[in-house]
Amino acid sequence: QGRRIYVEIKFSIRECRDIPNVVSCKETFDLYYFESDYPDATDEEPAWNDRTYTKVDRIAADGRFSHVNTEIINTEVRDIGPIFKRGFYLAFQDSGACISLLSVRVYYKVCPTITEHYAIFNKTVTGPSITSLVQAEGQCIPNSESVGRQPTVQCTGTGEWTLFTGSCRCLPGYEPQRMVAQRCDACKEGTFKPNAGNYECIPCPLYSHAHRTGETRCTCDRGYYRSPRDKATDLCTAPPSKPRNIISTVNMTTVELQWETPVDNGGRHDLRYKIVCWRCHD
Repeated sequence: QGRRIYVEIKFSIRECRDIPNVVSCKETFDLYYFESDYPDATDEEPAWNDRTYTKVDRIAADGRFSHVNTEIINTEVRDIGPIFKRGFYLAFQDSGACISLLSVRVYYKVCPTITEHYAIFNKTVTGPSITSLVQAEGQCIPNSESVGRQPTVQCTGTGEWTLFTGSCRCLPGYEPQRMVAQRCDACKEGTFKPNAGNYECIPCPLYSHAHRTGETRCTCDRGYYRSPRDKATDLCTAPPSKPRNIISTVNMTTVELQWETPVDNGGRHDLRYKIVCWRCHD
């Protein structure tokens, strides 16, 4: 998957001056690679020369061992790429060094799976160069929705996320959980959340209840009601008492009515009165 490959080499090299009666000695070795779509290399093919293989670097040791100090191990990392074929071979050329290759680790870098801004960004392989940016699209976590455009982020060549854009928010009836991990949990009993957003659920208004989790609106208690125009956050109200001191005056074909407001308005301030006129028959 990776197009930029990293090679970690652990090795030890003996000091040339520690080798007696040596005619030619080096304290370096060369690293090469050869790209191929098929695992068909042999001892003869491809040809072992620098025209076939691509030289990565000449590697020198930071520390060299001797008969006095034998515990010096070097670690060097080189990057190869971009790789355009399905695979590659590595080659090490020793032209006179007393070297021991202890281990070779080959790997590529990825930006790990993370959850940020309530969106999940899956593991993404870095680009072909160290300066490459690879865009990854995020998926909103369960029980959430995107705010505007879909969340995106850039994966850098070093395997780090940067430049987040967009975000997600919890659906109505769900609140963000920030203590453990970014997730949207259903509102608990007795609470509700009418709109989408990353804010906590709120307790039911007076004279209402929520006996289930994940409620977007609380149900009024028995004997209490809401007007169709009321918001979910408005408290439930009871029917008002009857008007007081009703006085009617009949004058031929007209009737004049007067009354005083109820003693108990039921908790509302938008009372309306309905008058029904019945025609009496002799």
